[in-house]
Amino acid sequence: MGRAARGSWKSAVEWVKRLDAGAVERIEIAGESIAVDGRLRAQLAEQRDSLVREMERSPAALSAPYWLSFASPEFLAAFIRCGRGAVRLGEYYEELVVPADTRTLQLMRPGGKAAEVKLLCGGGRSCTVGGISRLMSAAFAHELKAGTVDGLLPRMPAESGKLFMSVKLNMPAGWDTGRMERLRDEALLKLAMEKGLDFRPFSFEPLLFRGESAGPGVLPWTPGKLGRRLVLELLAGVRTDDAAEAAYRFSRVIEGLGEGSWSDTVRRGVSKESVVAWVYETAERRDRFAVGAQALDAALGEEEFLNNLAERTMKLRDAAYGGAASSSLAGELPLLAYTAYIAAQTLSPGEPGVK
Repeated sequence: MGRAARGSWKSAVEWVKRLDAGAVERIEIAGESIAVDGRLRAQLAEQRDSLVREMERSPAALSAPYWLSFASPEFLAAFIRCGRGAVRLGEYYEELVVPADTRTLQLMRPGGKAAEVKLLCGGGRSCTVGGISRLMSAAFAHELKAGTVDGLLPRMPAESGKLFMSVKLNMPAGWDTGRMERLRDEALLKLAMEKGLDFRPFSFEPLLFRGESAGPGVLPWTPGKLGRRLVLELLAGVRTDDAAEAAYRFSRVIEGLGEGSWSDTVRRGVSKESVVAWVYETAERRDRFAVGAQALDAALGEEEFLNNLAERTMKLRDAAYGGAASSSLAGELPLLAYTAYIAAQTLSPGEPGVK
C-alpha cells in the first residue's frame, strides 16, 4: 500500500471511530422516517465497533463487497447516507446526478464518447463523474429498487445499465459535507463550461415511495399579485442547488416586504390557515414541521402558531447569514420558502397593469 493509500485508510478508520450512535435520533429509508430507540442505537454502535476492528485488521474492510455483507440499511442510513442522494465515508463523497440535457444524456450513455469523466486535482485527489459505486447502490438499495420496479424514475445512463450516475470526490480529511457540496458544484461547473456536459444533483423524494400526490391538478391563480423582482428572486431561490444561497434569497424577500421586524412581517403577511394547509398536505411535512421545538401544530392558537413560525424561520435566516453549511439548512428550507412566498403575495403591491 502506497503512502497516499495508507493515509486515506487511516483517515477512514478515524472517521468511523468518531461516528456517534447516541446523536442519531431518526433515520430515513425509502421515504419512511424511523425513530432510533435504545435497541437500534445499541445495534448501530455495535456495528460501528465491529467495522473499526475489521478496518484496523485489514484495509480490505473498505471494499464495497465488505460493506454489502456488513452494513445494515439502518447503519447506512444513520452514518453513510448524506440526505437523500449522497454518501460519505471519510475522505470519500459521492452524490447522485442526472444529465440535464439531451446532449449530455447521449454522450454519457454506456458506450458513449464520455461515459466517464475524471478531473485530477493533484496530490492523489480527484473527481469522477460516471456510474454509481456499490457503496451508493447499497446505501440507496430500497430507493433504486423502487425506481426500477415501479417505473417512477427515469432510466439514466450508467455503467452496467444501472440507474443514474454520480459525482465522486476524494478530498482532504476534515472537510464537512457543506464544503464537499461546494466542491461538487465547482466540478460540475467546470464540466459544463469546458466540456458542455450539464448535470444536476438528484435526490429521492419521499412522495415517490408513499404514493402521495404532488397536489391538486387545478390550482387557483391570480396573475400579477407579485412584482417581477419578487418573482425572479423567489424563482432563483427555488432553482439553486445551494440551500445556503436559497435561504439567503428567501430571507431577503421577507426583509424587503416591510420596515418592521422579521416577526412583524411574518405575522402580517402569513396566516395560520395557509401554513397549516401546506404543512399537513404531506406526511413528510407533518413529520418535519408539526413536531418538536417551535412545532407548527394545527392545535395551537393563531398567535402562538405565528410566533413559532417567525422564530423558526428567523433561526434559518440567521444561520444562512452566518455562513452555515447548505447541508444543515436543507431540511428547514421549504418552510422558509413557503413563508416568503405567502408573505410576498400578501404584502407585495403586485405587478402594475396585470389583472
